[in-house]
Amino acid sequence: MANEKDYHGHPNYLMVLVWLMVLMALTIVVDLVFPADSRGLAVLLIFGMSTVKAYLVISNFMHLKYEPKLVDLFPYLSIACMLAFFFGVLPDTSAIENIITQ
Repeated sequence: MANEKDYHGHPNYLMVLVWLMVLMALTIVVDLVFPADSRGLAVLLIFGMSTVKAYLVISNFMHLKYEPKLVDLFPYLSIACMLAFFFGVLPDTSAIENIITQ
């Protein structure tokens, strides 16, 4: 039998599911509410909410809250990759004014 002090219990999966559903609904609302000329702010909010959702999944469903600190490096690397992707596609989603006059 496992050592009793190593047992960390189970997260409240229903509450995590509720938060994930709320964040998904907020993502849809942000996409519908923001006009096409301010898509940069919408993309920033959507990526922020996806970062929170990723943290909830990683920490609760993958039980990384209870792992050694070296294992924490992997979610942070994932978040760094997501931020690199965000700043990589931000110019593609932002409106670019035509500076060439004819």
